[in-house]
Amino acid sequence: IPTYPYDYEIENRTVLPLLFKDKIYRRILYRYVDRIATYSDDNEIWRIKTIKIHNGMASEGRLLEIADSDCDDIHIIAVSNLAFWHGYDRAVKGLYQYYQTGGKRNFILHIVGDGSEKGRLEQLADSCKLRKHVLFYGRKNKDELDQIYKICRMGFDSLGRFRSRVTFNSSLKSKEYLFKGLLIVTAVNSELDKYENLPFYHKVPANESPIDFYEIERFYDSIYPRKDELIFRRSIVEFGENNFSFEKVMKPIIDYINSE
Repeated sequence: IPTYPYDYEIENRTVLPLLFKDKIYRRILYRYVDRIATYSDDNEIWRIKTIKIHNGMASEGRLLEIADSDCDDIHIIAVSNLAFWHGYDRAVKGLYQYYQTGGKRNFILHIVGDGSEKGRLEQLADSCKLRKHVLFYGRKNKDELDQIYKICRMGFDSLGRFRSRVTFNSSLKSKEYLFKGLLIVTAVNSELDKYENLPFYHKVPANESPIDFYEIERFYDSIYPRKDELIFRRSIVEFGENNFSFEKVMKPIIDYINSE
């Protein structure tokens, strides 16, 4: 179960009958299932013990090339299927407040992906007159996405998971950001909170408030510019490889199977 609970993720009412069936049959699932692998922090789901795992990625074995850019500009990427729980409207509203209150830095938010929220986000960016600061790409293949990653130093993870009543989430996008050597900003608790003093990881409030881009600016400036950027970014990638490779994240499941 990649996201738990998931009942409040329903956006299309045509799938409500499936949810009703799910709610009926999940009550007897314990008769047939030995364990549930979950990205959540639950010890038990529907009377079934869990195996807690994390989202992971296959290592590419190299650091993505970094495009030359002015460190005074702050390029941020947000990759998702753009559902309401990603909360990127909070980022757009935060940028609007930042510039309305005299913010001077040139933030560029690169939003990659399609989904139910894309049109609404575009309308919001238009109404806030932010289209030169908020860029929309739609779906991109790996090579196209890497070209965008090359110019970014920071990634926005989910900023609105509280909307779907999820308090702990192991997102795939945060692992992708790690493997690209990016700073990570999130509004949801995750396994990264279990590590102390991660310099590349920053939490923002899990509520409807616009993202404070003065705070984002301070976080970014605490890291960049730096002469050893390649070394620093390589350390982020190595952290990802050491903790979130497929071999690492699947080990609890393999150990359980081997113990039976």
